[in-house]
Amino acid sequence: MYAYYRSMSIPATPGGRLGSLTFILAQCLHIAGTASPYWSRDEGFHSGIWKDCYKGKCTSFYDENMIDTWQWLRAVQAMAVLGVIIALFGIITSIVHLRTGNKSLLTIAALSAIGAGILVVLGAVIYVAFNDSSGLYWAFWFEVSASVIMLFSGVGLFTELCRG
Repeated sequence: MYAYYRSMSIPATPGGRLGSLTFILAQCLHIAGTASPYWSRDEGFHSGIWKDCYKGKCTSFYDENMIDTWQWLRAVQAMAVLGVIIALFGIITSIVHLRTGNKSLLTIAALSAIGAGILVVLGAVIYVAFNDSSGLYWAFWFEVSASVIMLFSGVGLFTELCRG
C-alpha cells in the first residue's frame, strides 16, 4: 500500500510553487476586476458588470426595468462568478498538493486553472461583443490579464505534472 501511495505523489518543486503563486496572483486580479465598477468609462460615467455609475451615483443592474434588456450581462456575471469558484477550488488543491505531493491534486489544480482562465476570457469576449469597446477601463484589463495568467499557470502546472 505504501508503494502505491509513493507512486501517486511527487515532491513539491519550485515550478509547482511558481505555478501556484501565479494562480493566486491571477485570482486576486480576477476578484478585483469582477468586483469593480470600472470595466468601461466615458465622460462622467463608468460601469462594471454589477453597477452603473454616473457622476458619483451608482445604481445596481438588478433593476426590474433594466435586466431584461441586458441578458448578455448576466452571462458575463455568470462567467466571472464561475471563474472565481473554480479558481478558488484549484488554488486550494494546489496548496494541498504542495503539502502532500499528490499528483491527482496537481492535475485538478491545472485543470481548474485552465478552466477558470477559459471562463474569464469568455466573459471578457461577451462583454466586448455587446459593449462599446472604445472606453474599456482598468477592471476589464485586470480580467484579461487574469485569464492569461490563469491559462499560463495551468500549462505550467501540467508541465510540472509531466516532469514528475
